Amino acid sequence: MLATLLQPPPADDLGARIQWIQGLVVAVENEDLGEVGAAVALDLKAALGAVVAWGRGPRDAESLLHLQALIAALLARATSTLYRVLATHWRSLVGDLDDAGVIAEAFESAAAAIAEGRDVPAEVQARLSAASRAP
Repeated sequence: MLATLLQPPPADDLGARIQWIQGLVVAVENEDLGEVGAAVALDLKAALGAVVAWGRGPRDAESLLHLQALIAALLARATSTLYRVLATHWRSLVGDLDDAGVIAEAFESAAAAIAEGRDVPAEVQARLSAASRAP
C-alpha cells in the first residue's frame, strides 16, 4: 500500500489519477485499518464517483476544474488520514526500536503537508520509500 500511496500521478492526468485511486482503494481495503480504513476507502470511492458523475455531464473546462478541486479535497482528506493511521500502526508494531520514531514522524510529516495543501517533502518521501523497501 505504501508504494502506491507514495506514487501519485499529476493532478492534470485524470486517467492516471483514476487508476491510482482505484489501486489505493484496493490497497486500503486489503489492510486491516478498521473504521478509519473504511472512511479512507469511502473518500477514495467518492472521488471515483465524482469522475463518473462528471463523465455524464457537460465535460467543459469549468466543470473539469470543479472536478479536479473536488478530487483534490477528497484525496487530501483520505491520504492525510491514511498517513496518520500508518504512523499510529507503525508505532504500535515496532514499539521502542530506534527507527520507529523516525518512520512514524515521516508519516506524520506527510499527513501534515497534505493537510496543509503542500506536496510531501522529498526527504520525507525518500524516508518512507526506503522504509517500504526494508525487509
